Amino acid sequence: MEPSAQGGLGLSDMLIRQFDDLGTAGDVSPVTQFNSLPERRSPTSMPMVSSFYDAESISDAGYRDPEHFVQHLRPLAENAGASLGVDANLLLAQAALETGWGAHFVGATPGRPLGGHNLFNIKAGADWQGPRISQSTLEFRDGLPVRESAQFRAYASAQESFEDYVEFLRGSVRYEQALAVAGDSRAYIREL
Repeated sequence: MEPSAQGGLGLSDMLIRQFDDLGTAGDVSPVTQFNSLPERRSPTSMPMVSSFYDAESISDAGYRDPEHFVQHLRPLAENAGASLGVDANLLLAQAALETGWGAHFVGATPGRPLGGHNLFNIKAGADWQGPRISQSTLEFRDGLPVRESAQFRAYASAQESFEDYVEFLRGSVRYEQALAVAGDSRAYIREL
């Protein structure tokens, strides 16, 4: 039995809280500033200009704060959200939840704070042919927490992470119901 089934805080509940904290429920929070950031487009598949996504500004120390995290990832979330039919704010909330606003990436080291740029903590199954990072993780087996080593997908950039997230969801029967209700953020979160 999973913690959420026991009345604990499950992924759905945490995403809804994070999503609401982004100001989508009408509340004003420090992070709602990202709604007024100018939209940036590029001719590449993702709507981001490399000069806007200044990798050097985040490569040495990671993201400075939630606003910095959102500022750099918003164009990617907008493109991925449009591809999936999901609110970009929801994808930002999920990435924030999975990485602690960019403070905790799988494979992060002092010299490489973004680790494998895996914003959604997607594991590397047998079908994954790309780079991997091994990480100790806490899993629940028969309702009990078990520490084990797991393989996670690694990416060269946040853009690759968002692109793979879209492909991962689209390519899995497991997420068909979530994508079927993508226009309803709360229903999407529950199905996810």
